Amino acid sequence: MVNECICLVFYEGVQKVLMIFISSPGLLSDFPSDEKMKRSRTQAEHRRYQDLTRK
Repeated sequence: MVNECICLVFYEGVQKVLMIFISSPGLLSDFPSDEKMKRSRTQAEHRRYQDLTRK
């Protein structure tokens, strides 16, 4: 049950981040390559996951 909760919060957070990325073309132009996008996104997700597990 706790794991489901964390996954839901995590998923919602990722969705919000994606919406911000999609809604602001200025941010997208800072990441010319898909690889860079993926790397920065996974780093953010990892940090968020660490924050969730620390609590």
